[in-house]
Amino acid sequence: MGAKVTEAGKNSLSATAKGIHKQSSYLIDGLYFQDRSVGRLLVKSSNSEINNLGMNFFSRFDDYLFIPSKMLFCYNADVFTHDEEKSLRSIGLRYFGGYVELFQNDPAEISIFGLKNGDRLLAVNGQIVEPTKIGDLRKILSTTPAGQLKLQIERDSKVVEVSF
Repeated sequence: MGAKVTEAGKNSLSATAKGIHKQSSYLIDGLYFQDRSVGRLLVKSSNSEINNLGMNFFSRFDDYLFIPSKMLFCYNADVFTHDEEKSLRSIGLRYFGGYVELFQNDPAEISIFGLKNGDRLLAVNGQIVEPTKIGDLRKILSTTPAGQLKLQIERDSKVVEVSF
């Protein structure tokens, strides 16, 4: 049985040791890892056509050890299979100066939401933003349906409400 590949987005940003890069995202269904269904998996492809599984693949394991020099991979996984959601939008974030802020976004792409790079996120849907949960925040911003996001941001020392 073959895998099904669905495009999940173009030009999303990724940070690597070599800098910030734009890449395309794909959702793959029908993959197996040691006879266990992976579920829907997000894979990204850079401009140099290097494919990346990323930490979302490793998050499926309860514990793991990977030793590349020996090609050794050991793991425990009680609940391995899960489906990743398709991203509805891509909004780049970073933790900087004690805040979570919008970062490295195409200004034209985020202006349709009333946002600007450098906006500090204070609350999302009434919940105060916790910098330690930036991964959860990225998921909320990318997968919440249109019309269901209400952000409280700080811009130019003023608190602003933005909904989209």
